[in-house]
Amino acid sequence: MDRFSNSKEIYQEVWWCFNMKTRFLIIIILKLFVATFSFGQVELKAEEKKKQREAKNSQKEGQEKAAWKERLVWGGNAFATFKPISIDLAPTVGYKVSPYLIPGVGVGFNYFKPSDSKDPRKEGITYTIKASIQSRLGKYAFLQIEAEAVNFQNRQNMSERLWQINPQAGGGLNIPLAQQAQVMVNVMYNFNYNPKTSVYLSPWIVRIGFAFN
Repeated sequence: MDRFSNSKEIYQEVWWCFNMKTRFLIIIILKLFVATFSFGQVELKAEEKKKQREAKNSQKEGQEKAAWKERLVWGGNAFATFKPISIDLAPTVGYKVSPYLIPGVGVGFNYFKPSDSKDPRKEGITYTIKASIQSRLGKYAFLQIEAEAVNFQNRQNMSERLWQINPQAGGGLNIPLAQQAQVMVNVMYNFNYNPKTSVYLSPWIVRIGFAFN
């Protein structure tokens, strides 16, 4: 009887130890699972936040790029005559710093051939580079100043080309054609006009062109 009682006690102790080890192992496995799951959740949230941040930054960059493009104002003038022959191309681009202030730059090309021998101008090609600042006066009127550099053929020696700097100031009207298109009519005064050397026949310069924004 005592032997049986002792065996039973030993069995109970072994079983209890086994259960303790099993419980301990189960607890460790559960803790590892919880830790792994929690770490996975943290990683997932961090990845989601990173994607959201990247998407937000991309959207912001897209908006800034679109806003920058929307501030550009394309324009210029192009016309041709046949008596005398004159072909004029002068594209411009401006940047709308504010609704009332638009600095810009432009280039120009002109081919001229007189039809009358009495015309003081001679056949030649003229190139132009200019920078301007336009100040809007309300919806339709504007003031403008610009500096123009003109490269042209010397009238006295057609094989020689000269540079001439023409500071100009004036104003004009902005006539809407469509939602984003206007006709620009402006009159400029050339402060460097000289009847003997200037490429222009008059100190007053009238331009008719277009603008798109």
